[in-house]
Amino acid sequence: MGLPTFTSYECRQTNARRVSPWLQIWLEAGREGQVFTYANPLGLAVGVGDLVRVRLQGRPHRGLVVELLPQPPSGLEPSGLRPLEAVLQSAAVEPGWQQLIEAVAHHCHTSVFRTLKSALPPGWLGSGRQAGGGRQRPDWLIGLGRAADHHERLTEQQRRVLAHLAAQPGPQPLRQLCRPGGFSRSVVQGLERRGLLQRLNAAIETSSLPPPGGAGEPRPLTADQAAAVAAVSASPCGQAFLLWGVTGAGKTEVYLQLAQQALAEGRSSLLLTPEIGLIPQLLDRCRSRFGNRIVEYHSGMGDAERVAGWRRCLEADDEPLIGVGTRSAVFLPLPRLGLLVLDEEHDSSYKQDSPMPCYHARDVARLRVRRCGARLVLGSATPSLESWMACQGQEPDTRLLRLPERIGQRPLPDVRVIDMRHELAEGHRRVVSRA
Repeated sequence: MGLPTFTSYECRQTNARRVSPWLQIWLEAGREGQVFTYANPLGLAVGVGDLVRVRLQGRPHRGLVVELLPQPPSGLEPSGLRPLEAVLQSAAVEPGWQQLIEAVAHHCHTSVFRTLKSALPPGWLGSGRQAGGGRQRPDWLIGLGRAADHHERLTEQQRRVLAHLAAQPGPQPLRQLCRPGGFSRSVVQGLERRGLLQRLNAAIETSSLPPPGGAGEPRPLTADQAAAVAAVSASPCGQAFLLWGVTGAGKTEVYLQLAQQALAEGRSSLLLTPEIGLIPQLLDRCRSRFGNRIVEYHSGMGDAERVAGWRRCLEADDEPLIGVGTRSAVFLPLPRLGLLVLDEEHDSSYKQDSPMPCYHARDVARLRVRRCGARLVLGSATPSLESWMACQGQEPDTRLLRLPERIGQRPLPDVRVIDMRHELAEGHRRVVSRA
């Protein structure tokens, strides 16, 4: 059987779930996936796009429902069809998100199945152990405990951990605190044993986090920042902007205030950075501003953590959220998306080189905002040629916004151009010039 797209099925026009005796289920079988027919003897209510568990050749598989059938296809013996075992996630692929996947597949000249596999969190489709399928580990927060005694001996690393947490608005996620390049888990655990730090379950202690719009108050805007915020806010849905600002001009504050406006309108926002190394700083600012509305999503997280974030988006109903992530987060199914930001939009890390689909997050973002009526902001101090050219012409599809000065009118660093040929002629043979 050839690979289907959901558009070929009439039942896709509605998201209604009902009891159907026979189902067509798309499984990861072969390079492009395959559709198999299953029975529904338990009478489970199922809808197109549901993530379900079945068995294929005796092994448990997770697949997507693509069609509800009133009767089995001709030529198949009903008694020989395997049963549907469970519904794992209702509406895992909803119609609007599915249309985006089909558009990206067409744009990248690849199959819907490969695009779907690339977009969904790892472990959702296939026969392996489902990420997050078992008992989920608690999401721990680390906060300050008792005050340290003046005579207590602490290492330099321990003092740094305590000083870092003292400067935060509330307890911080353990995995964020002990991320690569952060603090050692052994140092944190040592402070816990001494009572200087305390561990809290995030599912219980959500009140420990600052409330949305709480601890981190908006910063005053410069005239150029205020003009940029006003221009984006007043623009029609689906409009794209290039925010061209020198380093230190305050682009991030523009993003945060636009996200705050989207929240006030009941709409979600998605903020992307090109590298995992840039995530912590953006997360810190977002958490201090928006509290527990943040959904983090990037390859530095475990599979179970990514699945949990994905599920939170699917089950949020109309609760607006703030997504923060790298390239793969461009597919995050945030409810009622109102703002999509690509910071450092010129960075080559936004381009997926392998495996297929070889998409560019900027292109996917343009497709997405046009379909869902969000606004797109591309931020950079050195815009890509594609984005720059999109701002040119009589009727450009991207509007250019400028932040020409640094915050506080701080001067830009001095730049000197050194001709290394002169260095070599004067006997200096090192890679770095004497200057």
